[in-house]
Amino acid sequence: MSFDESESVERTDLIMPTGSLNVVLNFADPQFLVNSEGALEKLPDILITGQLDKVWKLQYGANLNQIGLILKPVGFFKLFQVPGALFAGTFIDGGEAPWNLTGLYSSLEQTRDFDTSFRIVENYLEEVTKSRDSLELLNKMISSIESAKGNMTMEELASLYNKSISAIERYFKKMIGMTPKAYANIVKFRTAMKEMDESKGMLDYYYDQSHFIKSCKKYTGKTPSELMKSNQEISLSYMLEQG
Repeated sequence: MSFDESESVERTDLIMPTGSLNVVLNFADPQFLVNSEGALEKLPDILITGQLDKVWKLQYGANLNQIGLILKPVGFFKLFQVPGALFAGTFIDGGEAPWNLTGLYSSLEQTRDFDTSFRIVENYLEEVTKSRDSLELLNKMISSIESAKGNMTMEELASLYNKSISAIERYFKKMIGMTPKAYANIVKFRTAMKEMDESKGMLDYYYDQSHFIKSCKKYTGKTPSELMKSNQEISLSYMLEQG
């Protein structure tokens, strides 16, 4: 969970694929999606992002007041009882049925204190998910990929869980909207970006610099040097903070 409140913010932000899904609760000026032609599409104040596989560009107003939840695919399923794969590459109005996040939004609208907001969200998630079954296998597979920082072959993953590669690919695509290899590539890129930010090498994750630059442009629309200069972009900060 993150809490962002500012009177003067960067007017644009890149929403990058991280393998996670997001809930963004907006309490200030409207936010807009900037399409490929540069036109603006107003987004709902209760926004859910499906599993993303490319970069999206958002534009904000002068005043920013948002609370964001970053959900792993299993967490998304437990919260909403539907796979994020069904909404890959889309934005969802979380105020409409069956999402019904209006109650949570109203509760959070009454406070601007992080600790109070955190407790409200924590209580809400516990109440909603306490009776729902966990997806243990998917959670374990995702944990294995993330523990390996994305450097795991599909043969290794299949062997670890005594499954065929094709079975794992079908399972991942059904539940999170992408293959395990695609998910691992996002984790690898996220890790390389974080280590580059910490002045560590990224060649543990990519064969050479050109492969890294190609991945960076795929996932963010920018070269690494261009991206690191854009340090006001909120989603880049989230990426670098993720373990």
